[in-house]
Formats: sequence, C-alpha cells, structure tokens
Amino acid sequence: MTDLSVPRLSVTVMAAAFAIGTFLPARAGTGVPDSQLWSEYDAAGRLGQRWTIEGIAQARFSETLHNPVYTSLGADLDYELGHWVLSAGYRHQVTGHETDEPKVTQLALLISSYATKFGPNTLALRCRVENAFNSFGNPWRVRLRLEYRRASDVLRRNSYFFANDEAFYQFEASEWYRNRFQAGVNLSFAHQTSLRIYYQRQDDRLNTPGAVNALGITVKSEFE
Repeated sequence: MTDLSVPRLSVTVMAAAFAIGTFLPARAGTGVPDSQLWSEYDAAGRLGQRWTIEGIAQARFSETLHNPVYTSLGADLDYELGHWVLSAGYRHQVTGHETDEPKVTQLALLISSYATKFGPNTLALRCRVENAFNSFGNPWRVRLRLEYRRASDVLRRNSYFFANDEAFYQFEASEWYRNRFQAGVNLSFAHQTSLRIYYQRQDDRLNTPGAVNALGITVKSEFE
C-alpha cells in the first residue's frame, strides 16, 4: 500500500478512540486462566486484480481441557478497493468444551478492513459482523479490532512487529463480553509464505475458561 495524506493528528485521535473502546471489556473479572495453543493455516488464491479467495483451517489445544478445544473450517471472498478490503465468509466451528454456544456452530461473516501507512508504521482497523445460523440465543455479534504494525530493518522484507486489541459485542445481551489482546511478529518468506507468531490474552465474561493465555501460530500461503 502507498501512504495516505492523512494528518498524524487525525490518525492519533482515531487510534485513541478505538483503544478506549476496546480496552474496557478487558477489565472484567475472568476467573482462573487457561493456557492454550492456537494454530491456523490460510491458503489464499488470486481471482483477478482485486478479488481473492481464502481457505482457513484452525485448531486450538488446551493445557487443562479436552482437546482439541476448538476446530474450524471456512472460506472468505475478499475484494480490494484502495486501502479497504471488503470480505464475505463462512465458518463451520466445533467447540470441544462447554460455552454459551452450541457445540457445532455455523457462521456467516461480513468484514471490512482499512489500513493506512505513515513511515514504517501501519494502523489497521477491522469490523467483523457475525451471524450464527443455529444459535437461537445469540445470532448476531460484532467484533472491532485496532492493529498497529511496525516494520523494521532487522526483519525480512514485508515483515513487521504488531500489536492489536479486539472487542466483541453481543446484541442479544447488549454488552461487550470478550476482549483479545495480541502482540507478536509477522515474517514474510519467499514463495508468498508468511508466519505469524504471537502471544494472546483473551478475557471473557460469558464463557469458561473466562481467561486464556495463548501462543498463536498462523501460516499463510498465497497462490497466483
């Protein structure tokens, strides 16, 4: 992406507003934490100049719960429009422990993302709206995420350090009920392959365990 002629004051104000909004849910009481490993593989293929289709597979493993605690398969169709990416997707999720949702959940997703660069820095905003087909008590949710990225000469080309915070809002309960904070590194390699390694803290007011400390590993392959 190229730089936008956006004043730094506007970027700072936008970042502060999202940071305040996403930080609040993390202050809720969450109970005894659980340690987990979150793994993901993404395979993306170009469908023209602006269109991309992406397959996504996820598996999560716990130190104390029955494993795997969560698996998911799905796909997203993305459309690039300048600094915006608009996506529609589907997920088939299986949860291996007790939550406020059914064991098997099917989700329809609408996602909009915006990113702007200033020097070696990137600020990215994402809004994800979810509808669960078979969850009668909580069919609609929205997730808001703010991410900061910092490129470095120490890393490979197109690689960066990052930190983000994401808040989840449940319409049925009319509350912010979950918060995720991540910090890590995204490394780009030859042949359009990238590796994302991060630490994540998740705090949840509704589910058990209410707090999760996770090591996350995501591998992404891109095909022309």
